[in-house]
Amino acid sequence: FGREQGLLAVWTGVREDGKISRESIEERFFNYPKAALTAAKYALEKAEEGREVYFCVHLLTRPRRIKENAAPIRSLWAELDGAPVPNGQLKPTAVIESSPGHFHLYWLLDSEILPEVAEGLNKRIASEIGADLSGFDLTQLFRVPGTTNHKYASAPEVTIQDLAGDRSYNAADLDELLPPSEKPKAEYQQGGESGDEPPVVLSP
Repeated sequence: FGREQGLLAVWTGVREDGKISRESIEERFFNYPKAALTAAKYALEKAEEGREVYFCVHLLTRPRRIKENAAPIRSLWAELDGAPVPNGQLKPTAVIESSPGHFHLYWLLDSEILPEVAEGLNKRIASEIGADLSGFDLTQLFRVPGTTNHKYASAPEVTIQDLAGDRSYNAADLDELLPPSEKPKAEYQQGGESGDEPPVVLSP
């Protein structure tokens, strides 16, 4: 999330008979970056309890995980299910192995962009690299590195396979690199300066 401020959502649940029980679902919100360490400890503790642990891949402006509450975006994301991890012009900043052969990818941006612009870029990246086309949208949940994936009998740990914090991308450059979108081109403008508190969503 870089130097962004907002609410970090951590979502957990207990898997029963292959599915997560709706009654077991818990979602907590932490002020980022002040409570980042607290959020990490919470995620690890819930994993040790045998719960599946996910987080919202972008920050929120209010404690409800809906698109309207998406804060300005500082990194793009994609989910790979069997496709190779790109190693050229679209090499990710971070590669997380959620289970053997399954990866969550992140591309750090050099500046924040509007949520709707990020969603469009995510979809175009997913199409280009053969990623899961259901994993590009806002409010997406990905697994937390260091937690356990209880979906499989082997209970693999979610691990960081590659992380290069100095590898960042410009949104406008990605727009030129990727195949054109079916929708009109959006403005790649920054979302504004961050203050001491999470951004506030103004009414019309």
